Amino acid sequence: MPAFVLVSLPWTVIAGGLAVALGSMGVHHARRGIGRLWVAVGGTALGVVGFAGTAALLWAVGG
Repeated sequence: MPAFVLVSLPWTVIAGGLAVALGSMGVHHARRGIGRLWVAVGGTALGVVGFAGTAALLWAVGG
């Protein structure tokens, strides 16, 4: 199980940051009338939670 964590942890940081970037672009387009705003805001919020949670975990461990 620790090997899985070591493999998946960097991907969670990348995925969280990518979700924030793409979600904020989705909010930008949704405010212009293309797409749904609530989906873009929800994706951005989940990306922030995923990125911040992983970053806080790494910071707490000292890595």
